[in-house]
Amino acid sequence: MSTPISTSLMTSGEHATQEQSDRMLELLAPPVARRHAIESLAALLTPGMTVALSTHINADGDGCGSEAALAHLLAQRGVNSRIVNPTPWPVMFEFLLEGGIEEASARGPSALDGIDALVVLDINDVRRVGSLADKVRGLKVPVFVIDHHVAGDVPIETSSPSKPIGKNAAMHAARTPTTIVDAAGVWYLGCTRPKNGGSSPSRDIV
Repeated sequence: MSTPISTSLMTSGEHATQEQSDRMLELLAPPVARRHAIESLAALLTPGMTVALSTHINADGDGCGSEAALAHLLAQRGVNSRIVNPTPWPVMFEFLLEGGIEEASARGPSALDGIDALVVLDINDVRRVGSLADKVRGLKVPVFVIDHHVAGDVPIETSSPSKPIGKNAAMHAARTPTTIVDAAGVWYLGCTRPKNGGSSPSRDIV
Protein backbone atom coordinates (compact mmCIF):
# COMPACT_ATOMS: atom_id res chain seq x y z
CA MET A 1 0.00 0.00 0.00
CA SER A 2 1.26 3.47 -0.79
CA THR A 3 2.56 5.54 2.08
CA PRO A 4 0.81 8.84 2.87
CA ILE A 5 3.00 11.84 2.18
CA SER A 6 2.71 12.96 5.79
CA THR A 7 4.02 9.60 7.05
CA SER A 8 6.86 9.68 4.55
CA LEU A 9 7.90 13.08 5.83
CA MET A 10 7.77 12.03 9.46
CA THR A 11 9.87 8.93 8.87
CA SER A 12 12.33 10.33 6.32
CA GLY A 13 14.78 11.07 9.16
CA GLU A 14 15.06 8.88 12.23
CA HIS A 15 15.40 11.86 14.55
CA ALA A 16 12.95 14.27 12.93
CA THR A 17 11.13 16.27 15.58
CA GLN A 18 7.40 16.90 15.62
CA GLU A 19 8.17 20.57 15.06
CA GLN A 20 10.13 19.72 11.92
CA SER A 21 7.33 17.48 10.66
CA ASP A 22 4.75 20.18 11.33
CA ARG A 23 6.87 22.68 9.44
CA MET A 24 7.13 20.34 6.45
CA LEU A 25 3.35 19.95 6.36
CA GLU A 26 2.95 23.71 6.64
CA LEU A 27 5.18 24.18 3.60
CA LEU A 28 3.09 21.64 1.65
CA ALA A 29 -0.22 23.27 2.55
CA PRO A 30 -1.93 25.08 -0.36
CA PRO A 31 -2.34 28.87 -0.24
CA VAL A 32 -5.52 29.99 1.52
CA ALA A 33 -7.22 31.27 -1.66
CA ARG A 34 -6.61 28.01 -3.52
CA ARG A 35 -7.80 25.99 -0.53
CA HIS A 36 -11.04 27.98 -0.39
CA ALA A 37 -11.58 27.46 -4.13
CA ILE A 38 -11.06 23.72 -3.72
CA GLU A 39 -13.50 23.63 -0.81
CA SER A 40 -16.06 25.54 -2.89
CA LEU A 41 -15.66 23.06 -5.74
CA ALA A 42 -16.24 20.16 -3.37
CA ALA A 43 -19.47 21.76 -2.17
CA LEU A 44 -20.71 22.03 -5.75
CA LEU A 45 -19.73 18.55 -6.96
CA THR A 46 -22.01 16.41 -4.82
CA PRO A 47 -22.56 12.64 -4.57
CA GLY A 48 -24.67 11.19 -7.36
CA MET A 49 -23.63 13.76 -9.96
CA THR A 50 -22.09 12.81 -13.30
CA VAL A 51 -19.13 15.02 -14.12
CA ALA A 52 -17.17 15.17 -17.37
CA LEU A 53 -13.43 15.83 -17.17
CA SER A 54 -11.61 17.35 -20.13
CA THR A 55 -8.26 18.82 -21.09
CA HIS A 56 -6.61 20.36 -24.14
CA ILE A 57 -6.03 18.84 -27.56
CA ASN A 58 -3.12 16.39 -27.70
CA ALA A 59 -3.29 15.77 -23.97
CA ASP A 60 0.04 15.54 -22.16
CA GLY A 61 1.07 14.08 -18.82
CA ASP A 62 -0.19 17.08 -16.88
CA GLY A 63 -3.64 16.88 -18.39
CA CYS A 64 -4.03 13.10 -18.38
CA GLY A 65 -2.56 12.66 -14.92
CA SER A 66 -4.77 15.40 -13.50
CA GLU A 67 -7.88 13.90 -15.08
CA ALA A 68 -7.13 10.40 -13.79
CA ALA A 69 -6.29 11.59 -10.28
CA LEU A 70 -9.39 13.80 -10.09
CA ALA A 71 -11.53 10.91 -11.30
CA HIS A 72 -10.28 8.81 -8.38
CA LEU A 73 -10.93 11.63 -5.92
CA LEU A 74 -14.45 12.21 -7.19
CA ALA A 75 -15.23 8.49 -7.03
CA GLN A 76 -14.35 8.53 -3.34
CA ARG A 77 -16.85 11.35 -2.89
CA GLY A 78 -19.59 9.40 -4.67
CA VAL A 79 -19.37 11.48 -7.85
CA ASN A 80 -19.45 9.67 -11.19
CA SER A 81 -17.04 10.94 -13.84
CA ARG A 82 -15.97 10.30 -17.38
CA ILE A 83 -13.10 11.69 -19.39
CA VAL A 84 -14.06 13.49 -22.59
CA ASN A 85 -11.07 14.91 -24.47
CA PRO A 86 -11.00 16.52 -27.93
CA THR A 87 -8.30 14.12 -29.13
CA PRO A 88 -7.67 10.43 -28.36
CA TRP A 89 -6.21 9.39 -25.03
CA PRO A 90 -2.44 8.85 -25.54
CA VAL A 91 -1.40 5.20 -25.60
CA MET A 92 1.56 5.95 -23.33
CA PHE A 93 -0.85 7.02 -20.57
CA GLU A 94 -3.33 4.14 -20.84
CA PHE A 95 -2.10 2.75 -17.51
CA LEU A 96 -3.61 5.80 -15.80
CA LEU A 97 -7.09 4.57 -16.75
CA GLU A 98 -6.78 1.42 -14.66
CA GLY A 99 -9.21 1.14 -11.81
CA GLY A 100 -12.45 1.70 -13.69
CA ILE A 101 -12.01 5.20 -15.10
CA GLU A 102 -14.37 5.80 -18.03
CA GLU A 103 -12.64 7.31 -21.06
CA ALA A 104 -15.30 8.44 -23.54
CA SER A 105 -13.35 10.71 -25.88
CA ALA A 106 -14.11 8.51 -28.90
CA ARG A 107 -17.78 9.52 -28.63
CA GLY A 108 -16.88 13.12 -29.38
CA PRO A 109 -19.10 16.02 -28.26
CA SER A 110 -22.02 13.66 -27.62
CA ALA A 111 -20.10 12.31 -24.61
CA LEU A 112 -20.95 15.60 -22.89
CA ASP A 113 -24.68 14.85 -23.10
CA GLY A 114 -26.37 14.06 -19.80
CA ILE A 115 -23.64 15.44 -17.56
CA ASP A 116 -24.31 17.54 -14.47
CA ALA A 117 -21.05 19.51 -14.63
CA LEU A 118 -17.83 19.85 -16.61
CA VAL A 119 -14.34 20.28 -15.15
CA VAL A 120 -11.68 21.45 -17.62
CA LEU A 121 -8.09 20.87 -16.54
CA ASP A 122 -4.78 22.42 -17.57
CA ILE A 123 -6.31 24.92 -20.01
CA ASN A 124 -8.58 27.96 -19.84
CA ASP A 125 -8.99 28.97 -23.49
CA VAL A 126 -12.05 27.36 -25.08
CA ARG A 127 -10.31 27.08 -28.44
CA ARG A 128 -7.91 24.55 -26.91
CA VAL A 129 -10.72 22.04 -26.37
CA GLY A 130 -10.85 21.72 -30.15
CA SER A 131 -13.83 19.78 -31.47
CA LEU A 132 -15.59 20.13 -28.11
CA ALA A 133 -15.53 23.94 -28.15
CA ASP A 134 -19.01 24.56 -29.57
CA LYS A 135 -20.53 21.97 -27.25
CA VAL A 136 -18.76 23.49 -24.24
CA ARG A 137 -19.95 26.98 -25.17
CA GLY A 138 -23.55 25.74 -25.28
CA LEU A 139 -23.58 23.76 -22.03
CA LYS A 140 -26.30 24.67 -19.55
CA VAL A 141 -24.56 22.94 -16.64
CA PRO A 142 -21.84 24.31 -14.34
CA VAL A 143 -18.37 24.51 -15.88
CA PHE A 144 -15.21 24.71 -13.77
CA VAL A 145 -11.60 25.29 -14.75
CA ILE A 146 -8.52 24.05 -12.87
CA ASP A 147 -5.51 25.61 -14.53
CA HIS A 148 -2.24 27.45 -13.95
CA HIS A 149 -1.73 29.23 -17.27
CA VAL A 150 -2.14 32.91 -18.02
CA ALA A 151 -5.72 33.56 -19.16
CA GLY A 152 -6.26 32.92 -22.87
CA ASP A 153 -7.85 35.28 -25.37
CA VAL A 154 -11.11 33.29 -25.43
CA PRO A 155 -11.61 32.11 -21.84
CA ILE A 156 -13.94 29.27 -20.99
CA GLU A 157 -17.07 30.63 -19.36
CA THR A 158 -17.02 29.20 -15.85
CA SER A 159 -19.38 28.85 -12.93
CA SER A 160 -18.70 29.70 -9.28
CA PRO A 161 -15.89 29.66 -8.22
CA SER A 162 -15.64 31.98 -11.23
CA LYS A 163 -11.84 32.09 -11.55
CA PRO A 164 -9.68 29.13 -12.54
CA ILE A 165 -8.41 27.23 -9.52
CA GLY A 166 -4.66 27.59 -9.57
CA LYS A 167 -2.51 30.57 -10.40
CA ASN A 168 -5.35 32.94 -11.26
CA ALA A 169 -7.37 32.03 -8.18
CA ALA A 170 -4.60 31.97 -5.61
CA MET A 171 -2.08 34.38 -7.16
CA HIS A 172 0.51 31.68 -6.48
CA ALA A 173 1.84 29.53 -9.32
CA ALA A 174 0.92 25.85 -9.18
CA ARG A 175 0.91 23.29 -11.94
CA THR A 176 -2.45 21.63 -12.46
CA PRO A 177 -1.34 18.24 -11.02
CA THR A 178 -0.13 20.07 -7.91
CA THR A 179 -3.58 21.59 -7.48
CA ILE A 180 -5.14 18.12 -7.72
CA VAL A 181 -2.78 16.89 -5.00
CA ASP A 182 -3.83 19.94 -2.98
CA ALA A 183 -7.45 18.87 -3.49
CA ALA A 184 -6.61 15.41 -2.17
CA GLY A 185 -5.19 17.01 0.95
CA VAL A 186 -8.05 19.47 1.47
CA TRP A 187 -10.65 16.73 0.90
CA TYR A 188 -8.53 14.28 2.91
CA LEU A 189 -8.62 11.66 0.18
CA GLY A 190 -6.09 9.53 -1.66
CA CYS A 191 -5.32 9.96 -5.36
CA THR A 192 -3.28 6.77 -5.74
CA ARG A 193 -4.41 3.19 -6.30
CA PRO A 194 -3.04 0.97 -3.48
CA LYS A 195 -2.38 -2.60 -4.64
CA ASN A 196 -4.71 -4.07 -2.04
CA GLY A 197 -7.61 -1.72 -2.75
CA GLY A 198 -8.86 1.15 -0.67
CA SER A 199 -7.23 4.53 -0.55
CA SER A 200 -4.84 6.31 1.77
CA PRO A 201 -4.97 10.03 2.58
CA SER A 202 -2.34 11.86 0.59
CA ARG A 203 -1.43 14.14 3.49
CA ASP A 204 -2.62 15.15 6.94
CA ILE A 205 -4.21 18.49 6.08
CA VAL A 206 -7.81 18.88 7.24
